[in-house]
Amino acid sequence: MAANQPVLRVQQLAVSYGGLTALDDVAFALAEGEVLGVAGPNGAGKSSLLKALAGVVRPAAGRVAFGEEPIFDGSARVARGPRWAVRHGIVLVPEGRHLFGDLSVEENLRFGAYLLGAHRYDEDLERVYTLFPKLRERRQQKSATLSGGEQQMVAIGRGLMARPRLLLLDEMSLGLAPAIAAEVSSALVRLREQTGLTMIVVDESLKRLARMTSRVLFLARGRVHSELDSQGMRVDEANYLLSSF
Repeated sequence: MAANQPVLRVQQLAVSYGGLTALDDVAFALAEGEVLGVAGPNGAGKSSLLKALAGVVRPAAGRVAFGEEPIFDGSARVARGPRWAVRHGIVLVPEGRHLFGDLSVEENLRFGAYLLGAHRYDEDLERVYTLFPKLRERRQQKSATLSGGEQQMVAIGRGLMARPRLLLLDEMSLGLAPAIAAEVSSALVRLREQTGLTMIVVDESLKRLARMTSRVLFLARGRVHSELDSQGMRVDEANYLLSSF
C-alpha cells in the first residue's frame, strides 16, 4: 500500500432492504491505524454500514475499496462476500455476539481462526488471554454461562483470532453495566496502542467513543450528518447534537 493511501475508502454508498433505504450517499476514508467512531440514533444505518463493509449485506450502489482491492463497485459489478472479507483481514464483531452457547470459551475462540488453520494458533490465543485475563480463567466454561461482559470479550477475542487488519465492532457495549463496558473499552484502547490495529467502533456512549477514537462520524436517517474530532469533542454538545436527529 502506498504511503498516505487510505486503508478504506467509501464513496456514495447506499444500502436498501426491500425498497427501504438504510444508507444513502455515505462517504469517508479511513487511514491505517486509525480508530473511527460511528454514532447515531436507532435506525440511522450504523449496523448496515458495518455489514456492508464486511460483505454481509450487498450495497445497492456506490464503491468501497480496502487498500487496492474493491469490496463493492456497483458500476463494475464487483461484490465481495464475508468469506472474502475475512480472508483479506476485515472482521466484524456483530451486535448480539452470536456465540455458540454450548461450546467452551476456547472452542468459540478457535472458530475465529478457522480460515487460518492452526498456524500460530497458540500465540494468538495467548494474545487474547493477555488482553482479557478473565477468559483465561474461564477457558473451559460454556459461553452460555458467562456474564454479558465476558461474552462480549469472547466475541471480540474470536474476531482477533482471525488476525484482522480492520476490526468492525458493532454496538460494543450494548447491554453491559458501565463498569464492564469501561473494562472492555480500556482493553481495546490498549490493543490500539500496542498493535496500531485499524478499527471502526459503533457504541451508544459518546464518552467512550471520544476516549477510544480519533473522530466520530454521526449518521442520521442513513446519511452522514456530521463529523467531529474526538480530541476536541465536547461530549455534552455531541449528545445534544445526537438528540436533535
